[in-house]
Amino acid sequence: MASGIDIANRARAEKNEIGGRCGNNNKYTHWYSDNVDNIGYNFWWCAAFVTYVVRAWGISTSIVPNYAYCPDCISWARSRGRLHSKSQLTSGAYTPQPGDIFLREGHTGIIVSVSGSQFTTVEGNTGGSTNNRTVGSHTWSFEGGNYDYVFNPDYPDKSATLTGSGGVESYMYSENSYGDSAKEGTVVWNNRVKESIHAAMENLAPIPPQETLMLYCGETDITGMIGNLTWKNSIYELATNMSFDIAKSDGAYIKELLYVPKAGEIIRMVTNTEIFRGVITKVDDGNPNENKYTVVDLGWYLNKTSQTYQFKNITAKDAITEICNDLSIKIAMLPELSTVIKQIYFDKTISAIITDILSKCGGDYNYDFVPEGLRIYKIGDLVAYPEFRVASNVAQAYSPDYKGNVSHSVSIEEMKNSIKITSEKDSVYTELMVLQNRELIDKYGFLQKIVKIDPEKEKADAVAQKELDANAKEMETYSIEIIEKYDSYTRAGEVIKVDGANYVITSTNHSFKNGWHYDKMELKLTA
Repeated sequence: MASGIDIANRARAEKNEIGGRCGNNNKYTHWYSDNVDNIGYNFWWCAAFVTYVVRAWGISTSIVPNYAYCPDCISWARSRGRLHSKSQLTSGAYTPQPGDIFLREGHTGIIVSVSGSQFTTVEGNTGGSTNNRTVGSHTWSFEGGNYDYVFNPDYPDKSATLTGSGGVESYMYSENSYGDSAKEGTVVWNNRVKESIHAAMENLAPIPPQETLMLYCGETDITGMIGNLTWKNSIYELATNMSFDIAKSDGAYIKELLYVPKAGEIIRMVTNTEIFRGVITKVDDGNPNENKYTVVDLGWYLNKTSQTYQFKNITAKDAITEICNDLSIKIAMLPELSTVIKQIYFDKTISAIITDILSKCGGDYNYDFVPEGLRIYKIGDLVAYPEFRVASNVAQAYSPDYKGNVSHSVSIEEMKNSIKITSEKDSVYTELMVLQNRELIDKYGFLQKIVKIDPEKEKADAVAQKELDANAKEMETYSIEIIEKYDSYTRAGEVIKVDGANYVITSTNHSFKNGWHYDKMELKLTA
């Protein structure tokens, strides 16, 4: 059954698909003329857009009528007692809901979110020039919005109706919480406390650009003392990890010259800009000749820190923003994530919560930390172009053209080409469905995975498809090693071109030896 939230999400998906490119002779005018009323393909199509979206979710004409002329829908909704005037919204007599339809004599669209006394829309036939409209969005106050009425359709699923001040709610709480298993989960909290994830690391004075790679412990330059410097990151874990050694001596004179970093101190790596900032989490001082150091960035704290949240009808972008605000985490990059989150997270790490939120948004996202803050981006959006120069009088070269230590393998050891979905309740086990990749079964043999779900919380077909997509494939590993300039930092999650093909960098392992910056990276072909 469809809810207003479902309609709102479909409208957003249409906007994202169109991406600002549409025009007046488009799929909505064609659909309307071919399926509802043959009025040609070039007409004002805001109402056709609304009709298309609700029909795509199977909403019948007894709930939302077919209409190409806005006054027809106004009259239809008024006759059924489901039309609300602007004055009813401004007085508080009616609070609009996601999936509601705004109307005026010459325009209409779908309300996709509500916050306080304003709502956001997705509309067809808006923006651009008169003959080149597209699917766009506006945010209007109840009082000042360019609308006359709001139509509240009687959608079959009413579980996602908003209440209170717009119904957009989120809570952070660390004790006194519970869930009611018989009903929707509920939350009680009484100590909402915001805590900076690491205040000292967030408030550091900038270090001037350097002409070579430099390492600082606090304000102290330790570049000349360190050896075996490496740092690595991966799309499979949030934190970037660094390691290095520092020689030590029992001699009193030498001791006075050496700076010995301690656990908890902040390490910064600087080239022509600061490229890494982290905290010493481990000092291995058992060797009489040297100390070994482990340093991690803020991602490590998100992997280690647990919290409990409840999000109710809040966009993924707003949910992540609130998490970052609660922990005083700066955001360096965050795309529009319009998926609505309705979820309780109990005793989950911050990184696990963010990972789950992103998994609901569709597509592959990566997130990492740079000194400016948290970056979240779609894999494929950032492109790496590492270069190096053999000598000052030689032109720069594209590093992958001179790759070394190439390794490649293909394996089916982790393949699953059949997914069986089961459930269990009161010791009764039920097989719900099986989804298979017949081509892979015929080629490699039968390899099945069984997944148990709660049918009240998960859809069997969706889980099966997700598992099959993840497991029904050959596993290819491809790694290369390159040399980069001192001020180049290729990261996991970026896309790099090697031998004419685009690969996603799944992990990097950097090292700095004798003035040369090496990077061993693992790759996978882009989809």
